[in-house]
Amino acid sequence: MEILDLNNLSVEHTKRLNEIAIEQRDAYVKFIDSVNIHNKFAWWITKTSTRNSMYVYTCLYKIQFILEVIEKENYITKIIVDDKNIQIITKRYIKKYNKEIKVYSKSKRQKGWLWNSCIYIYLWCLRLAEFIQIKKLLSQPTLESDVPICIIDTFVLHTCFTENGYMDRYFNNLLPRFNLYFSSILVNNCNLPFSSFLKKLKAEKEYPFLVKEQFLKFKDYLSMLIWPILCLPLVLKKYYFNGLDISMLMRSDISSGIMYQNSIDGLIAYHFIKRLKSKKVNVNKFILWYEGQPSSIGFTLGVRKWYHEKSILGYIGLPILENDLGYYPSTLQYIKQKVPDIFGVIGNAYIDIIKIYCNDLKVIVCPALRYNNCCNKQYKQKYNSGKTRILIVLSYYKEVSYQMLR
Repeated sequence: MEILDLNNLSVEHTKRLNEIAIEQRDAYVKFIDSVNIHNKFAWWITKTSTRNSMYVYTCLYKIQFILEVIEKENYITKIIVDDKNIQIITKRYIKKYNKEIKVYSKSKRQKGWLWNSCIYIYLWCLRLAEFIQIKKLLSQPTLESDVPICIIDTFVLHTCFTENGYMDRYFNNLLPRFNLYFSSILVNNCNLPFSSFLKKLKAEKEYPFLVKEQFLKFKDYLSMLIWPILCLPLVLKKYYFNGLDISMLMRSDISSGIMYQNSIDGLIAYHFIKRLKSKKVNVNKFILWYEGQPSSIGFTLGVRKWYHEKSILGYIGLPILENDLGYYPSTLQYIKQKVPDIFGVIGNAYIDIIKIYCNDLKVIVCPALRYNNCCNKQYKQKYNSGKTRILIVLSYYKEVSYQMLR
């Protein structure tokens, strides 16, 4: 009995799997664009639409790999996969080959639309509680309608508040200037209470923050409550990719995206821009930290609707990874004006890379602000002491980092 185990592939199979992943990349982007063409608001800020989720893409190239192997290698009698949806779809299509191949998966089937909608309501309640705290502890800043301002949209982390003041993680050492404001996506990335985070925000004098929730109203949150209902037609839709019925994959990814925190941030950003316009805030320029996430798309959608004459700079302040498809704007996203007008990258090498799916993008080179500390003279004097030092680049995940250090 010959087993094809996707968790333990041979060198040859691993190489072929990677080749298929690269081959399917362009086709997958075009497929997502074919869904985007319906121009539904709900679709644009899902993690599936922004290609921020790699789930469907990963499942697709694995299924393509399995079908190719069982067609060429007649001795395969058992297949072990790492996802329940891959198992179901593979079973469905191996019947065409009239072979008796058993397909196994230890993973459980993902929760559906109803379950994730209930989780979303729970998350909505938590966000509403945060909104109430923000309204109580932070007063709304006064912005003169006759004075143009520039807004930088970025993540503000609790851990960025140090004993020496606020140290921005994304726009590091970009000192606040006159009429420059930071619109904040608050990330409480430590165990301290959210109220402690807000108190530090309130005490910060150097950086002028515009916390989005300061400008929102309760009825904005009520309108966000129907987000799962807006996503339901997308869940019920049929999807085909290269002749494969992948509705199950899309249904799982869109359903799980209902409770995706970054999509909620996108909804909040959209209403934030609406409230700025209703207060007649004169914004001359919008700059946002861009990773192709739903929060960036939601912000862009708001600007396009209420400040359509203003330009948006999407700043990509990180090296771009080849398979992080969300970073790369597609031609349809650009034509439909769902992404910024201009993109800023941190080196000439990235100008052509970012254009891989849209040659018409306007791209400029910007300083690598997140890595400013690497050029700090004090840093060099402190660590350039003649001793041999080993740099270990750890994983984002603690468990993986512990294993690397062992």
